[in-house]
Amino acid sequence: MRTGCPSPETLRSLLTPGLEECAFEKLASHVSECSHCYRRLDDFDTHRVLIRGEAVIQKGVMKPQQATAVGRLSGSSIGQYEIIREIGRGAMGIVFLGFHTELRRFVAVKFLSRSTIKRRRARERFQREVQAAGMCDHKNVVRTTDALHNRNGHFIVMEHVDGIDVESLVNDELPLSVDIACEIAAQIVHGLQHIAENGLVHRDIKPSNLMVSRNGNVRILDLGLAHLTIDVAKQEGDNDLEPSRTNTAESGRVVGTPRFMAPEQWLSVPEIDCRADIYSLGCTLYYLLTGSAPFDGANYSSRRMLRFAHIAIPPEQIQNKNPEIPSQLADVIHQCLAKDP
Repeated sequence: MRTGCPSPETLRSLLTPGLEECAFEKLASHVSECSHCYRRLDDFDTHRVLIRGEAVIQKGVMKPQQATAVGRLSGSSIGQYEIIREIGRGAMGIVFLGFHTELRRFVAVKFLSRSTIKRRRARERFQREVQAAGMCDHKNVVRTTDALHNRNGHFIVMEHVDGIDVESLVNDELPLSVDIACEIAAQIVHGLQHIAENGLVHRDIKPSNLMVSRNGNVRILDLGLAHLTIDVAKQEGDNDLEPSRTNTAESGRVVGTPRFMAPEQWLSVPEIDCRADIYSLGCTLYYLLTGSAPFDGANYSSRRMLRFAHIAIPPEQIQNKNPEIPSQLADVIHQCLAKDP
């Protein structure tokens, strides 16, 4: 045991009811700053959520107020959700870690950005996102569990996935083995199939939008760019969702992440379908197996060159970058990356 670190019995007390407030704060403060003790908690068979660098909380044992005191986090509440801390930002809003005070479970709460809340088109797009995400109920897609609004704004509540995003996983283990990369891709495909069956296109599949939970389940995050396809739009009678340039992105801008974006997204093609997600999946699998996207590097440092590459230039053969990739898998990846599938 390291000098200055608590004994196993003392560390276990952090996950036990009845620990005095001052003792809790001292112990949790140590764990939030000590990576060794943080990892030691994984040896305990407990139902808990660990938030490294902020606090350590066990569902039903430690109060969110205690986590707030230890981690110096925001203690504001909205309805039955206590907001703990910011965990991400996107084009349409800010994502916070929240805690459902009745169900005693952690959630992710996405707020519409204050800078866009007064814009009618942004609000409409946010509402469509909620409706679209609510259609999806699949083990490989993060579920939306609630949708609310009040005088402070609009927000949606989603499952909180305790794990690591795939981009960070690649950075830690560059590149991934063929077996692990294929397992991740297979689970993504199942999730994308469900999304497509619900008349949706994700439009932003990339490593950082994929989470691997502690039990190895891969989940697709952020349907914030999901676009209702024309069939669903007609079925719902929503004339505002007829294909147009403005539906490919707010105010006519290209939607997606440039390094992983399909040619049709760069071209603002009106009727984008699931093939765009397949292309992005190909870019993602390319990244998992090589550590770089198909068009990374100095030659593609400008947005203009990156756009031209995705539209017109075949990517370098993936086996040139990783000879261990089987030929059949390489063929599948390059089929995903076809310019005109």
